Amino acid sequence: MLKIIECPRDAMQGLHQFIPTELKSAYINRLLKVGFDTIDFGSFVSPKAIPQMRDTGEVLSQLDLTSSSSRLLAIVANKRGAIDAVQFDEITYLGYPFSVSETFQLRNTNATIEEIVALAVLSPVAHYVSTITTVYSTVWSNTSFNY
Repeated sequence: MLKIIECPRDAMQGLHQFIPTELKSAYINRLLKVGFDTIDFGSFVSPKAIPQMRDTGEVLSQLDLTSSSSRLLAIVANKRGAIDAVQFDEITYLGYPFSVSETFQLRNTNATIEEIVALAVLSPVAHYVSTITTVYSTVWSNTSFNY
């Protein structure tokens, strides 16, 4: 089975100029009409770390999921982010960033490889609700989103 996951979050989060919430929502609403299996739409991380994603909850509240079969994935890097994300029934997947490089893992999530695996696999937060835990590896970042 092939699943196509669209990831506007990755492109947006690298931009320095803040994209208005309404524009993000409108863009993701268009993606929801395409029929991707999953859309990696936002993240619940510190706004100090990723300022562009500080409005993920607001973006989610503006999405029209009524006529879409696409599922939503949100990135979390710690327990607090997971707790924030599972408050939204619309989110199917929690994505935990994972790197085989200890140095990159620490820079990206402020956690060791062992800590992020334990969080993702053993997290009582994800098991408490009907959210699927997803661990993924990122090799590069796309910052070519134009708006």
